[in-house]
Amino acid sequence: MSGYDQTPSPDGDAWMTASPPPGAGAPARKALRPWQWTVLGVVAGLLAAALGTATYALRDTTAKGDTPAGAGLLYALTPGAAEARYGIEPPSWDEPTVMKGWDFGVKITGHGEIEHFVRDGTRYGPAAGHRLYTLALTGIDGEQIGSRSRGTTLTVRFGQGERPLKDADSLAEGERRVLLVSVPDSAVTADLVLAEDDLTQTVSLTTGAPDPSNPEVLAREDVTSGPMLRTGTLDYRVSSSAASLTLARTAHYRLTSARLSYRHLYRQDEHAAQDSAFLFLTGTMKRTSKTRGLPPEWISLRLPDGTTRTAGTYSDHRNYRWLAIEVPGDFTHGTLVFSGSDRFPGTDNPQGVTLTVETEREERLTMVGEPAPDAARGEQA
Repeated sequence: MSGYDQTPSPDGDAWMTASPPPGAGAPARKALRPWQWTVLGVVAGLLAAALGTATYALRDTTAKGDTPAGAGLLYALTPGAAEARYGIEPPSWDEPTVMKGWDFGVKITGHGEIEHFVRDGTRYGPAAGHRLYTLALTGIDGEQIGSRSRGTTLTVRFGQGERPLKDADSLAEGERRVLLVSVPDSAVTADLVLAEDDLTQTVSLTTGAPDPSNPEVLAREDVTSGPMLRTGTLDYRVSSSAASLTLARTAHYRLTSARLSYRHLYRQDEHAAQDSAFLFLTGTMKRTSKTRGLPPEWISLRLPDGTTRTAGTYSDHRNYRWLAIEVPGDFTHGTLVFSGSDRFPGTDNPQGVTLTVETEREERLTMVGEPAPDAARGEQA
């Protein structure tokens, strides 16, 4: 950031990070001779008279060509300001590039290189040894659950130096901006950077292409099942070999929601593997007179192809609030299976007690739509 200051633009529709204003540092040009200005003035007067308009003095920049823009140029414009006040048509792609963070994300909907832009009647071109690029951005929601922030930031990086994009993290879902940036030809790297904790995602300012290391799964939209309430009972037995004890009991479960996410909701720096996702279940289980979270030892998921995925949890205590199952990235439906055993360490005996489901039970889970009846029957086979 050394050498750059953030200042608002006069129109309020853009902000820029650049100490040299447009044209500062431009190479000196040879001035026109007096007789040349006289000739140009006569020609301008004749043209104005022919068109029925007022005579005006030609700008020096018009005679010499585009005024070089500042080497540190960096604007974030509303689409309306980009077109009306800068003569820039926001670029557009058919397939956007997405960088989704924990607190917020951005969707790059277009990219392009431009030869000039116009501001306050003056046409500006690239500074010597620079190129001008535009990127169209749209704000998107992040993965955040609850109020915990991970300090997600959006910056522009040239080589090892980064420059902040003021207020870019305040872009609401659907809010749009057009970046106008001057990139030096000498820059080894020039990127738009979304960073948080140990995860960094980048898109090239010069090509608009995402970095190959960006986790593609984060670009997908999370899916929730919507309001869901499934309740039921499970017969189980309590046994202890040390005490020669076997007791019959009934447990009561309650499933309240399911979420298909590509970011781990506990270990936020962990994302799903390519073509995978995390299925998180919320609910409770009442057994041994206590109501706690769903026990992963009693739950698995059978996929439509007949394979089974086991459940796990990553909380630090037995009162599980979220249950995690790794599933295919395009998961839409499956069958939750209640079965298995769960062992509790004993206080008075080292072997503890074991809780075992006596009668297996199934609950159908659908995330998006309902599969065809044939598919449903095949899944149960």
